[in-house]
Amino acid sequence: MGKRNWFLCSSLITVFMLAGCNGGAQPAPTGQNAASNTQTTKKEETKTTASDKPFKGHEVSVYTSLKTRDAKTWGELEKAVEEKTGIKVKGIEAPQNYPDLVSKVTVSLSSGGSNYDIIYLDELLTTTFKSAGFLEPISDVMEPVKQNFSESVLKSISMSDGKYYTVPITTEGMYLFVNKKLFADAGLKYPTNKEEFLDAARKLTKDGVYGYGGSWSKGGQLFNDAIRWTYAFGGDYLNWDDPNTKAAFQQMHDFLYKDKVTAAAALGDTYDQMNQKMIDGKYGMVYQWAYLSGVMKDKFGKDFEVIPVPKFNTNQTLVAGWHMTLNKNSKQKDAAKEVLKFMASRDGQKIFVKFPQQTAGDQTVIKDPKVIEEVPFIKYIGQYSEAGSFKTRPMDKNINKLQDATESALQSYLSDQITLEECMARGQKAIKEILGK
Repeated sequence: MGKRNWFLCSSLITVFMLAGCNGGAQPAPTGQNAASNTQTTKKEETKTTASDKPFKGHEVSVYTSLKTRDAKTWGELEKAVEEKTGIKVKGIEAPQNYPDLVSKVTVSLSSGGSNYDIIYLDELLTTTFKSAGFLEPISDVMEPVKQNFSESVLKSISMSDGKYYTVPITTEGMYLFVNKKLFADAGLKYPTNKEEFLDAARKLTKDGVYGYGGSWSKGGQLFNDAIRWTYAFGGDYLNWDDPNTKAAFQQMHDFLYKDKVTAAAALGDTYDQMNQKMIDGKYGMVYQWAYLSGVMKDKFGKDFEVIPVPKFNTNQTLVAGWHMTLNKNSKQKDAAKEVLKFMASRDGQKIFVKFPQQTAGDQTVIKDPKVIEEVPFIKYIGQYSEAGSFKTRPMDKNINKLQDATESALQSYLSDQITLEECMARGQKAIKEILGK
C-alpha cells in the first residue's frame, strides 16, 4: 500500500468521524395465447433460473450495522437475496457506535483485508475511502437503475471520475422530534420560527427537563449539529469568516450558558445517550436522524412526533445517507455485485425501508403509496423535501480532517475554554490549510 493510503488511514483511526428498474406492466394474455404464453414463460423461467444463478452456493459477507439494529429484517434480506441469486449472504454485525465502526472498518481496509466483501458506509466514509482507493467501481450495478435514485446523491456521493462506487440505501434527514406531552402540559404550540423555538425551549426547561437536547461529543455528533445550525442561520460551514456561521455557533453557546436550555452533558453525550434522554422525557426537542423513530418503537406517534423545521434565517436541515460499497480487496467481487444488484432493485429497496431508519435510496420506493402506508415515517421525507428543508453536508476528499479540526475548535468554545473570536479564527485557519486555500 502507498504511503498516501497509510497516512490517510492512520489519520482516520484517530479521527473517529461520526457519521431495480421496474418495467411497465404488460397486458394480460387471453384465450389460447394465454396458455401458450404461460407454457413459454415457464420454460423461459427454467432457463433463466439456471443462467441467473451462476454464483449459486457462493457466500458473500456484508459488514453492516443494519443487522445489529434489526436482525429479523436482515434475515428477510438474506433470504430474498438467496432466493433471487442463489448466493448466501453472511451478515457481520458492525458497531452502532460510529467511532467504533470507523476504527474497525478503517483498520480492515487499510491493511488490505478481504474479510468484508460489501461494506455499509455513510457518505463521509464513502468519500474518504473512494479517495484512498479502497472501493471497487460498480458501474455495471448502478447504470441500469440510476434513474430511480437521486441525481444529486449519485453525482456527489456515489460517483467519482465517471464511475459509480455505491448503492444508495437510505435517504436520511435530521428531523425535529418533539415530546408531545411536554408541549401539551406547557400549553405550547409547536414552533414555526426562531422566536417561537427559543420561547418553547425556555418554557420547557424546568424540573430537570431541558427544552433542547443535544449530542455534541466529538466524533461526528457535534459536526452534524453544528452544520445543521449553520444552515439554519444561512451560514457556510466551510467559511468561518461568514457572520451567519458565527451567529450559529453563538446560538449553540447561548443554549448552554445564556438561556440554559441545553444540558452541559450534551458536550459529552453520544447519540445513544441523547436518544435515551429524549425517550425518558428529559428533553422537549431534539434534531436527530430518522432512525430515532425506530428506537422509540411504539412511543413514536403516541408520545413523540416529527414537526416541520422552524425558520430561523432558513428552514434548512441536513440530509444524508448510507451506502453499500464493494471492498477493492474482495475475493468474491462478481458474486458481491450480484448481491448489490438485488440491493439496488425495487424489491431490495422495499426491504430496506423496514429497518429502523425507515428510508430507501430509490426515490420511486419512497413515493410509493403502499410503502408509505406500511412505513408511515417515510411521509416526512416528502414533507421536508417539499418544504425545501433538505441540504447535504459539505463534501470534500479531506472531509475527515475537516471534521476533526473544526470539531476541536468548536468543542473548545462550547466548553468555554476559548472565546468565540478565537474559535472562529482557529477553525478558519484549519479549513484553509486543509483545503489548500
